[in-house]
Formats: sequence, structure tokens, C-alpha cells
Amino acid sequence: MMSDESETTRKNGRNLALELPTPVDRIDSLSTEKTTLFVKRDDLTHKTYGGNKARKLAEILKGVPREKTIVTVGAAGSNHVLATVIFGKHFGHVVEGVLFPQVKTDHVVSNIRAGLSQGLVIRKTSSLLTAGFRLLWALLSGKFVITVGGSNVVGASAYADAVHELAKQVEEGVLPRPDAIVVTLGSGGTMAGIAVGIEELGWETDLVGVVVTDPPWAAGPFMRRLASSVARFRKVRFTGKRVRVERGYRGAGYGIATEAGDAVMKKAHAAGLHLDATYTAKTFAATLDLVASGQYENVLYWHTLSSASKAPFLEHAPELSAEWKGLLK
Repeated sequence: MMSDESETTRKNGRNLALELPTPVDRIDSLSTEKTTLFVKRDDLTHKTYGGNKARKLAEILKGVPREKTIVTVGAAGSNHVLATVIFGKHFGHVVEGVLFPQVKTDHVVSNIRAGLSQGLVIRKTSSLLTAGFRLLWALLSGKFVITVGGSNVVGASAYADAVHELAKQVEEGVLPRPDAIVVTLGSGGTMAGIAVGIEELGWETDLVGVVVTDPPWAAGPFMRRLASSVARFRKVRFTGKRVRVERGYRGAGYGIATEAGDAVMKKAHAAGLHLDATYTAKTFAATLDLVASGQYENVLYWHTLSSASKAPFLEHAPELSAEWKGLLK
């Protein structure tokens, strides 16, 4: 399988030019006497559409044969689906998104409209479970399937590489080695890759994943299984000893804003960070609580939401018709 992927990549000769290394900011205004807060700015991975999805897709799309239709899956306002159609279109692919309903927010609506403006073909379904059957059918039909969040071995491995990028920044004196890294735990690929990267380096760094998805109990086990697969892919050993899953910031459910998340949005904005209610606000709330606890000297929050403007995609985007509004709760 690896040799087939490598051969496809060689033939395609395509590269999604990322803006790497992404910067690391020291946020003194949100630090304490005991703990310094740093932010790994993966919102800046790509000028067109950044965030953690760009890192994953830069590797995944290398393995997609030319002119192959791509099928992926996500909630109605999925950042991953939007990123896939933007970058897939760049390489000439038709992208189908199997979407299931999500709580309506401005962010969700703008993501759907931006996706439609880029040619996204929406396939509605009722849940993530039924979406799985749609993906199986797409695979049997000869289409190229990308799992939810781009969280497969190739996509997650990109985040093991990202930890090595961070290690070089530590060596260059950009920041000290973090005692703890905090990241959103959704589909699991980003956290799984970071976990493997930490073990490859032999760092004594704790990794905290903040669960934002439903059901909350499934996120941790899935992430650990994926991390084990990534480790085998990279021929290293994964123990997961320094990995911790935090479920206490999810609130009432996926996509539903929390008071804690809303409260930190203004603080983050003042520090130059844009958050969303579904993922990053909940994770940043957990990060600031960890900083306030004084448990660690240096804490790194890994920022995963794209900060690139969606205005170019929304300028000529269609308004949502009654058909698409059925995707909103």
C-alpha cells in the first residue's frame, strides 16, 4: 500500500505549498507568574485556507489520481469539507461532501455557502453512521474517499512531522520545550499525529486533547487507535503514556456553544486569535484553565482554525435554499 501511494505521488508531482514553519506566539497578556502561554499558529498554514486541515490535505491529496472524484464526510459546516473542496478544486478534482445536520451558526452557514461557491456537490445524510454507508458505496464505485476530518494515517502523520517542525523552533530559541500541549480532539487525526511526534522526539511533554464531538466517550479510543496506526506507519512505538483526554469542556454537545467558550473569545481576539464556538473556543477555555492552575511552566496551545478570510468565496456564493437549510438544526 505504501509503495502504491508513493508511486501515485511521484506520478502526480503535485505539492500544496504551505506556509511553513507556522509561527509560535508568546501571549504574555494571558500568561501568569507561574505559567507562560505559547500558541502554535496553524491558522496560518495556507494563505487561501489555513488551519490543521491544510497540513493533512497537503499529504492526502498527493495520493489522489488525477481526475478522480473525491468524496469526504463531515457535519454541515465542516471545516474539513470546505478545505477539501478548495484544495481539491485547485488540483482539478470534483469533490462530493456527505453532510449530516449541525446546529446553525453564522460560521456553519458561511462554510456551506463557501463550499457551494467552489463547486461542492452535497450529498445529504441523517447522521455520521449513515454517512459511513455512503462512503462505502463511493469507495465501491471507484471514487477516492477521505475520512472525516482527513484523519487517516497519512493525514495524521503530517502532524507528527509538525511536532518535528516545532522541535526545530525550540532548538532555534523561539520557545522553550513545552511542558504541555493542548489541542482540540475532534476526529482525532491532529492529536494522534502530535502524540506520535512527541514520542519520536522522546519529549517529556504532556498532551491534552479537549473533546468537542459526539459521543464524547468515543473520541479518545479512536484517537489512540489512529496514533498506534500512525506509529506503525512511521516504524516507531506508541505508548500514549503522556496523553490525556479532557471531556469537561464539550458542553451540551457538538456544535453547541458553551459559556466558558464564549467567555474566552474576547480574550483570544485581543491576543490576535480568532476562535469558533464549535472547536477552538472550548479548547482555548481548557488551555486558559490549565495556565491558571500553575501546573506547568510552559503551555502551548495548538491553534487549528483557519484565519484566512472566506470573503473571496462568499462574494458570489449562493444563499441557502430550503433544500440546504434542512442540514441545519
